[in-house]
Amino acid sequence: MMHFILVDNTFKNYSFTFAKKEINTSFENFRVAKINIPPGDFFKFRIGQYNSKGNIWAQEFSPTEAMANPLLKYNNEFE
Repeated sequence: MMHFILVDNTFKNYSFTFAKKEINTSFENFRVAKINIPPGDFFKFRIGQYNSKGNIWAQEFSPTEAMANPLLKYNNEFE
């Protein structure tokens, strides 16, 4: 799941099938998917995993939090 949440609490749904967006890395047993950030104004985003029974897990972040959290930073190290 990949949702970009707008100020009015609606969201742009950018959910995807992981295998279609997965990129190769040099890390063993570590899988990474990459998408482009959509244009527009959003104040947070939601990531997670779901199946036919519903959400398995979900987490929301603000862009500021994502940039400040070293676990969420991305500096092209997977390319």
